[in-house]
Amino acid sequence: MFVGSTPQMWDSRHDDGQPVPTADEPGNTTHVQLNVTPADNGGALVTITPDPVALTGKDVVYPVYIDPTTGDIRATDWGDVADNGFTNYRDDFFARVGRCYKFAECNGNRNWVARSFFVMPTTALQARNGYTAVLRSATFTITNAHTGDNGCNPVQAFYNGSQFTSATRWPGPDLGTDMDIPQNACKGASVLFNAIGAAQTAVNFNSSQITIGLKSVVAEGTQDGHHWNRFDSGSAAFAVRFAFPPGPATNQGISKAVTCTGQPITSDAYPTLSATATDNNIPVLNILLYFEVWTADETTHITTSPPIQVASGTTGQWQVNVNLGNGDYGYRVAVKNTGGDGTGEIWNGTFSPWTKFQTRATPPAKPTLDSRDYPPNYWGHGAGTFYFKTNPNDYTTAGWAYSFTGPGTVKVPNTNDCNYNQTFPNGGWVARKPITTGAGTNAQVIPANFPPGYHTVHVRAFDRAHNLSAEETAYVFYVAPSYGVTTRLNTGDPTQVAVTQPAGQNIPITQEDGRLHFDGTAAGQSFSMAFTAPLEADYALGVRIASGLVPGNRNNVTVTVDDVPKPLIPAGQIYGALGGVHLTKGQHVITLSTTGSHTGGGLDPFDVTITGIDAIPLNNVTTNSFTEAMDNDGISNDGTTVSADKSLDFDGGALSAQTLAAAGLAPGASLTVQGSTFTLPTPNSAGFDNVVAIGQTIPLPAAHQVPSTAIGFLVASTCGETPATTVGITYTDGTTEQPALASITDWAKPSQGVATPVATLPYRNVGATKDTVNKPTVYTVFIPANPLKTPQKITLPNLGTAFRRTCVDSAALHVLAMAPRPVTPPDGKTWAGAWTAPADTTTPPPTGGFANKTLRIIAHPSITGSEARIRLSNTGSPTPVTIAAATIAAHTTGAATTTPTTLKFNGNTTVTIPAGGDAYSDPVALPTGGSGNLAISLHIPNTVTTTPVHTANGTTTYLASGNATTNPDAAAYTTTLPSTYYLTGLDVTTTASNGTIAILADQNTRAPDTHTSWGDTLATQLGNQLPGGLVTTTHTTPPPPGWWTALNQTTLAGPRLRTVIVTLGAQDILNGDTPQNTTSKLTQLIDDINGYNRYKRPDGTRIRVILSTIAPLGLDPNSTQEKNRQQLNADIIRRYGQYGANELINLDQALRDSANPANINPTYLTNDVPNDTYYQRITQTFHTGITNGTITF
Repeated sequence: MFVGSTPQMWDSRHDDGQPVPTADEPGNTTHVQLNVTPADNGGALVTITPDPVALTGKDVVYPVYIDPTTGDIRATDWGDVADNGFTNYRDDFFARVGRCYKFAECNGNRNWVARSFFVMPTTALQARNGYTAVLRSATFTITNAHTGDNGCNPVQAFYNGSQFTSATRWPGPDLGTDMDIPQNACKGASVLFNAIGAAQTAVNFNSSQITIGLKSVVAEGTQDGHHWNRFDSGSAAFAVRFAFPPGPATNQGISKAVTCTGQPITSDAYPTLSATATDNNIPVLNILLYFEVWTADETTHITTSPPIQVASGTTGQWQVNVNLGNGDYGYRVAVKNTGGDGTGEIWNGTFSPWTKFQTRATPPAKPTLDSRDYPPNYWGHGAGTFYFKTNPNDYTTAGWAYSFTGPGTVKVPNTNDCNYNQTFPNGGWVARKPITTGAGTNAQVIPANFPPGYHTVHVRAFDRAHNLSAEETAYVFYVAPSYGVTTRLNTGDPTQVAVTQPAGQNIPITQEDGRLHFDGTAAGQSFSMAFTAPLEADYALGVRIASGLVPGNRNNVTVTVDDVPKPLIPAGQIYGALGGVHLTKGQHVITLSTTGSHTGGGLDPFDVTITGIDAIPLNNVTTNSFTEAMDNDGISNDGTTVSADKSLDFDGGALSAQTLAAAGLAPGASLTVQGSTFTLPTPNSAGFDNVVAIGQTIPLPAAHQVPSTAIGFLVASTCGETPATTVGITYTDGTTEQPALASITDWAKPSQGVATPVATLPYRNVGATKDTVNKPTVYTVFIPANPLKTPQKITLPNLGTAFRRTCVDSAALHVLAMAPRPVTPPDGKTWAGAWTAPADTTTPPPTGGFANKTLRIIAHPSITGSEARIRLSNTGSPTPVTIAAATIAAHTTGAATTTPTTLKFNGNTTVTIPAGGDAYSDPVALPTGGSGNLAISLHIPNTVTTTPVHTANGTTTYLASGNATTNPDAAAYTTTLPSTYYLTGLDVTTTASNGTIAILADQNTRAPDTHTSWGDTLATQLGNQLPGGLVTTTHTTPPPPGWWTALNQTTLAGPRLRTVIVTLGAQDILNGDTPQNTTSKLTQLIDDINGYNRYKRPDGTRIRVILSTIAPLGLDPNSTQEKNRQQLNADIIRRYGQYGANELINLDQALRDSANPANINPTYLTNDVPNDTYYQRITQTFHTGITNGTITF
């Protein structure tokens, strides 16, 4: 039996995101013409003829695949039986038909009659998924090998459903039904019978097989030897061309369908309809879909699609070719399959169920917006309600979408969004009330904590199809800061508003039910309302008027405030915006006067009803100084009690004056942190010692009005963590900026975030007692400034209110001091970093301590200059440290030096550094000669319990007893230490075009037992190509908590910082951190609120960031850590720009072993330790990038 559906072909075309077709995975198939004809050898000749367009068309993508999808299935059982009892079952090559007479093969009995039978499988014709096969043609063919007289004999094929087996005997199974007219069987030729009846019988009875027999046409009793035939039993073939109908259409869909009402509603006037159907053939045929669109009542036909061809099981789409406008419709789908050789083209036989839908192509009208809480272009305060409305006759509006972000930013409901009362960050939706009239809807969209300032809400209406109105309404309003005072006065309450009128006027005035009613009788009459302003500030004033004031029965009202005329209130207006007024603290008076004459028909034309006065403080007047702005008593002497409403946490808690003094932070003390020098506050005349940030504008002192890269704040946060916000900088040229200010951890919680802890004190005062459990921390935090401009004043954020006196709203930011980080330091020099080792943790001193000891630290400067200075840091220490003497000298060998030069600090040979502070030495001539390294010696006279340390600088610190700072001899230095203490930086003078390039690393940057790093080698190779000094910060052990944050702040404080090379993440991977967490930390370091690229170089351009991949760590290639490293590297390479970096350096590629990418190239290792070649390779990689322009410093 020769069975099969249509041959198929396909090329290599595919949609984006879909797999490329292969020989085993077809793409979009087409069918191929197939013809079957008998062959001379008794078989069948199959001819496949592809469409030339499918081979040579302009859209064809090679390779092209052709699958004939046919099979040549022979009989499963065969044999012959004879009337003399002879049988042959699968044992002989020949199938015998007719009379055997006198032939040798007659086996002695030379006169008997034979018939042959063939059992053909028909499982391919059995029903599939409830559908029966449709036949196109069927044939039975067999080749005649011999005739009795070597001529031609007529034979007859017949068929039945009986089984032929080895037990079958003459005359065989039932003769059944003749297959066709008899056919002549000629020697060596094939005999072909039309077998359509046999095939149809198999289909009708869903049979798995059918038996076909062959017999002689001449009556078997009258035959002679001439009627003898031997057929080639192996050539018997039953060939059927057929196909099955496809399944019905399912999965109907409509483009942009919104189903919130239960019925699809689309905004498309020409919607795209879709459906899916599956073919039942093997292999499947393609599908043709026919979409019919009717009116919803199924009475009027609108349009029908052309046949839409798709692959079986896929979804077909058709865009309606008629503008449906707004209306109710339904569609159904008919399905048939298609095959190029004609076996297909069979209809499914039924339409799909109706899919009813609506089209709403016309968008709603432009909405309107109004608010009494926030009048247009005016100030309001607190939670606010807005009135949303579209056209009063527009019943199609389902709701309104609003956004505070900007025009065109309203969020459109998705097709599955059915809850129209939602709020999102910076916007939301408001559902229309049940549509019984054309009225609008009131909704509160301004929360009580909405950010103060200028705002625009953008609104569009949307309908049930989620069409947005073509036009957008922009409504401007202003939110006043919260100062903890009442802003809406009840005119019906005489204790809030005192009403008077001119002597002798005697007009009835009532104050009740939340309103004031003036029963005027003529023009020129007036009344005054006195109220109390709770603080001196700029106010927005307004009066709320009862809605009964309408044109025709009321008149204009004139207004004065403290006898100063204000805009009149027109007749019919329900809110009178009186504009901005500066009010001193105390009583003020608003006077209203009637005007005009009554010309309408209404009653009481001169009545005025006031329902409230809005007195909204906007911002305090710019103070004359920071001291004048201080409004909180946050520092108390031990054993004393501070009034709760004046205390730091508004509940009796305060910083201890004694612990601050012990940390070197007494009132009036100076504290330098990361380039900014703060002066600790001395209480003002009111006893206040800090400023609670409530939007005050505070001028910088004249000495601080200098070009700066940053502005620093000495702060504490109470009532929780203050959120990230912005701070205003006003420059002397009148321009302003709003840089971001990082969040600050609550003063009594463990430190975290980007703010730098200055000092964690041993206790805080709570009333007269000491709380040693919740130790308070004071922080510094910085905001970027424009170094090309001069800052003049700072506007603090409005994060808390000094008038609330309780921790119930939000965290409060207490500012103890402000200071710039000047581009040019007080010494007037132009500096660049030459070496750095910032403290990354604090530890107790090594055995023996540092009391009366001298530290000698060896540093290798990456750049030279005419003068040098050092930076000392007491980071993380809770107590001050005194450096009694310091020198600098050229290093020779070991601890030996040339003659040391004494260092001074602000003219003094001794310096005491407060807890958390820094100190810079005065400039001295840069020592020269020796090994090229410098030796800095520090004498510590007193005991210290905690010392800041840089734990992995790759060099040696020498320790001597007594003051050996001026001793060039190495003999005095009997002890060596592996870390650097107190010394965190070395700077040299440079030109204005140069600056500092910082390397941040947690991998080895320094060669063992040397004072140099690949950064130093890079600096040497680049020479004049390097625009300044290159400093290296390395930490190769598991970093302590907050180390990355410390790196961030310390690096930003580097002199004239211009570029940062970030090679971090190795230790995080080794510690088991995920690529995602490491990515987050890298992004925060570079691009977050206090990231590097938020700051500028002295020339005003952004600090550049070069991000490196992580070099191989020698891990098991199958380990999770190695997989994480490779995943992180791949992400860095693919999207380093999204980390905030400007450029990429691929150290992984440069250093890895190509045969084992998890390992360093063996060339770069000696005894598994990086050698000079390792560092030279890193240097060369940078040098190549600089040379070819992919890296810029």
